[in-house]
Amino acid sequence: MRVDKRKAYYRYFHGMEINECKEAALYAYWILKLKPFTITDKAYMKNVDACTINESFAIFMIALVLENTGRIRRTPNPSKESYKRLLDYSFRFRDFSMDSLVVLVESIGTDTLEREYPDLHAQP
Repeated sequence: MRVDKRKAYYRYFHGMEINECKEAALYAYWILKLKPFTITDKAYMKNVDACTINESFAIFMIALVLENTGRIRRTPNPSKESYKRLLDYSFRFRDFSMDSLVVLVESIGTDTLEREYPDLHAQP
């Protein structure tokens, strides 16, 4: 409902329709903000990945839309995992505004994913 309101806002005040990347960013924003998914099975609750299910789903949704729109291409490159970890960390511990997340998603391209990024958890 909130994504539809934002789409109506863009249409009414800016006279434009939003693209799939912006829409994915809006859905990701609300998933990160509201955290609708939880793991209730006690066998999995202690798993670290279960703690970040909302962040992982937001990343998956963003990557799927970027790949299907041709903004990124799937290549077997381990640095992609590094960028995913960077996004996961940022989604967990940083606060994004709706507009900043839209800009972030629209700035992601294959070259962004192929860059080398430092390990966030490396000891100095």
